[in-house]
Amino acid sequence: MTILVEPTITLRPLGGDAVQHFTKVYEEFEHPVIGAKGFDLVGAWTKTSGTVGQIAHLYRFDDLTAYDASRRAMREDPEFMAKLLPAYGPDVTIRETVACGQPLPHVQLDRAKELGPDDENTLYVRVTLRVELRDLARIVPLIAQAHAGIEADTSMQLVAAYMPTFGDRNEIVVVWRLPQGEESLREVAAVADKDVLAELVALLDDEAFEFMRSLPYSPTSG
Repeated sequence: MTILVEPTITLRPLGGDAVQHFTKVYEEFEHPVIGAKGFDLVGAWTKTSGTVGQIAHLYRFDDLTAYDASRRAMREDPEFMAKLLPAYGPDVTIRETVACGQPLPHVQLDRAKELGPDDENTLYVRVTLRVELRDLARIVPLIAQAHAGIEADTSMQLVAAYMPTFGDRNEIVVVWRLPQGEESLREVAAVADKDVLAELVALLDDEAFEFMRSLPYSPTSG
């Protein structure tokens, strides 16, 4: 059973080059090592709204056992572990939180890596949908219908969507590619099947948006 793992990395200090330094070290040193150990990167973004200095990575694993095996292989590599923190240096503070969940049935993760190339207009949006647990069974097929309509009638492209396995079970996380930036998001008003969208919205307790841009090493950047 495929799972998605989404670490959110908060970097400090503010106002410096912490993000640029982190992404350079990650791309040149960390990613090649952990990628060889099974961390299949679906996407990597820097957030342009919300908390300043945040990066989101999204990895795919065959199941929780594979995730645990990859983490263990990383921790048990003495050369890598000895070099990891010194590579990032003493001047950058890294705080990481990790979400883990199952992709929604209609999501085609392999397609996510074929959406680029990005240009200066391209944005991504991470949408967090909050819903009562009793409504999850109803909302998942509605989300699939809504996503099909959005992709058919707008320029928006679905990257990923998952339900957390641990933590807040009332959330569904969706990542969209916006080829025309925020203008792509406004195209949702043109979706033909407005009844499905209205039914979906009626089941939501809340909806939050975070805008992002691809990092150079992200497969979604093309």
